[in-house]
Amino acid sequence: LSGRTQAVHIQLTGSSHPVHRQLTCSSHPVHRQFTCRTQAVHRQFTSSSQAVHRQFTGSSQAAHRQFTGSSQAANIQFTGSSHLVHRQFTGRTQAVHRQLTSSSQAAH
Repeated sequence: LSGRTQAVHIQLTGSSHPVHRQLTCSSHPVHRQFTCRTQAVHRQFTSSSQAVHRQFTGSSQAAHRQFTGSSQAANIQFTGSSHLVHRQFTGRTQAVHRQLTSSSQAAH
């Protein structure tokens, strides 16, 4: 994650294992971390809090705002527009892209 995504780190952590470390740790494949079913990762994507819940399961209007750079909480979590989100989370490998574009069903 870039230095601009400190808010993402805070919002998505939700456990003793920072998201920043999970996304950048060279000793563990990113693909494996997003498919991992450990309790820590699972809670990050299935948290019952409104913010995380609406990221993946919200109405079409809410989801649209979250991924197009709303100035609200979602904007802080994803640090901007859908293009920035795409680059940040899919810039590593194609495996990461596939995981994040289908994680709303798998993780939730």
